[in-house]
Amino acid sequence: MSYPVLRVKNPENQVQWEKQLTSNEEALQIKWYCEKGRTVDFFSAALSPVRTHNFKDFLEDFFLPTVLNRALHVNNLVGKIFALIGALIFDLLTFPCRLFTFIPRWLDNPPPSKHPFYQYLRKEHAPETLTDSTHLDVEFITSQSTYERKGIDEQGKMHSIQEKTVVKEWSRVHVSDVPAYPGSTKTQGLAFEEKRSPCSLCHRENCGAALSGSILV
Repeated sequence: MSYPVLRVKNPENQVQWEKQLTSNEEALQIKWYCEKGRTVDFFSAALSPVRTHNFKDFLEDFFLPTVLNRALHVNNLVGKIFALIGALIFDLLTFPCRLFTFIPRWLDNPPPSKHPFYQYLRKEHAPETLTDSTHLDVEFITSQSTYERKGIDEQGKMHSIQEKTVVKEWSRVHVSDVPAYPGSTKTQGLAFEEKRSPCSLCHRENCGAALSGSILV
């Protein structure tokens, strides 16, 4: 019986790590880890800074959380102008609240290193640069199929390419609290990924002779 392959990727620096899981129980345990962490709605983020673990994020969430985390993500130009004006006024009005709450929040906010999935990655000796982000892309590769295509060109030469199909479950995981903004919300789903290796003879991925030939399983 084959078990899923765990693939973790940091979307900010593109560092990636994989592990072949040895049981379904291990996969379920990791999925439970991934459920920890949360996104904070814009109103709560306006009352208390969400991110306190690095200076840049803290300044954004302390001074202009609604402007930077919400209004700037509006796609429509006219809508963005009105959103920026409204968000700036809202941030100015709520600034006294953040001024009084940032110290308790800083003391109470657990660091990413306390997140169970972070601790799991450290225990498994994953690269330290993998967790340099507040969110990670996690994939469980449930099946992989490889096919070889072979075909003969007009000169009678044999061409061959390999096609690989991957089925995977994916989700975005937060290792610490983050303010809610487009793209920050935890998402998950089922995806299919297809990869094609270059032809062994002409080194083209879309080799006509190989693609028109037979498929060997």
